[in-house]
Amino acid sequence: RRCRANTPFSQWLCNMAGVNTYKVQLETPSPSLSAELTAHLMQDLLASNEQAENTEFTLIARNEANEIIAGLTAITSYGWMLIKVLWVNRSERRCGIGQRLMNDAVSCARSVGCHGIWLDTSSPEAFAFYTAQKFKVFGVLSNEHGHFPATHRRWFMRKQIDP
Repeated sequence: RRCRANTPFSQWLCNMAGVNTYKVQLETPSPSLSAELTAHLMQDLLASNEQAENTEFTLIARNEANEIIAGLTAITSYGWMLIKVLWVNRSERRCGIGQRLMNDAVSCARSVGCHGIWLDTSSPEAFAFYTAQKFKVFGVLSNEHGHFPATHRRWFMRKQIDP
């Protein structure tokens, strides 16, 4: 058994009861720490839930000098693809690269049996782009009166895809 010891007294009680204690600390974010936590979560989920194929995708667009000018990262689970990042260099926008990355992401999602794609954005420009790609809003997180920044909004969007 574990004990949630958040005060000296509760830690003493846990020790008296022979229960293991633990500490929580703030650590510097790192890709390896994030990957380790993700691996633990995925292992638990795989053990307790029926799964579809879980796959990660990274799509990269490069210019003639081999510099990254755009990219998309995504992960699939439960028949859905989550687009984590879609970025296009500002100087390359409105040239069809974002559309191409999204089309390729749909192809990747279909290849592993996904029936939908979801994402979130807080950029009004990206919101307009995703709306044009036929994504529909399924949730909005907005700052309330008195919270900073006052106009912040995050849209959660999804799109069904044909097999």
